[in-house]
Amino acid sequence: GCHGGEIVVLRDRDLTPLCRWTVASNVPVHNLVVCKEPLSLWSTSSTSDRVHVWDLVSLAQLREPLDCGDSQALCIVGSRDHRLVLTGGFDMDLRWWDPLLQRQLAVEARVHNDGVRCAAVTGAEIVDHRYVVHAWTGSRDGSVAFWTLRSRELDPALQACRGMSRGAPHTARP
Repeated sequence: GCHGGEIVVLRDRDLTPLCRWTVASNVPVHNLVVCKEPLSLWSTSSTSDRVHVWDLVSLAQLREPLDCGDSQALCIVGSRDHRLVLTGGFDMDLRWWDPLLQRQLAVEARVHNDGVRCAAVTGAEIVDHRYVVHAWTGSRDGSVAFWTLRSRELDPALQACRGMSRGAPHTARP
């Protein structure tokens, strides 16, 4: 990412540019996260209330940008198992997304008093058909908080995508 609003994908062996994605003209790209399913790159900018999702196989934008509410996204982070993406912003909310379905799963409102500036996922698992996520967040005011977030029960379509049975609790792969 760069301050000009472009993301440049380079070939590994010789660093030849494969493609250039423009998030928005002259809008700085601040944060990037790679997800495995589908193989994609998620990007945010502190001057936009959208999350852009790019397909790393076809090198095309996967969908219309995802809406982060009324606020600019300040941070984005993915879980180690690539099943969850968290975003935080000036609106003080922590949003979590499913990369496979590319949709928002939940919003934790007002987790800080001065915006969510950074986040780190320290653990994620699926228990009783719900995501349980352990995360740290930091605010622009210098405060730090630890969260254990629990989603509503995952719908059957998502459970099928994730290979979850209706039986025993399931732990996400590392």
